[in-house]
Amino acid sequence: MCDKCVEWGGRRWHSYKGGYYERTDKSVLPKRTVRLHREVWVAAHGAVPKGQDVHHRDHNRTNNALDNLECLPKGAHRRHHLLAAPLPRKDWSLVADVVLACTGCANPE
Repeated sequence: MCDKCVEWGGRRWHSYKGGYYERTDKSVLPKRTVRLHREVWVAAHGAVPKGQDVHHRDHNRTNNALDNLECLPKGAHRRHHLLAAPLPRKDWSLVADVVLACTGCANPE
């Protein structure tokens, strides 16, 4: 087992670039990626309701302790992360103007 792996539920989970512990479930076709934080939630509370996400309260994707997880509506979850780290805005003043030519006569509009 490597230093990026943990054992939980009798299975090995590996941390990849995104920071989540994951494994590939090959028992279903097509095979799918399963994330540890969701499985921890399901083991304690049952299925994650449709339209909900399991959120790490401390934003540490490797901390999958049950008391660090909460179930949030997808929209609220996205808003929470956008408020914590807003998406960078493009400075359009630095972008050169683009002149498009008419496809019929090739004259600029």
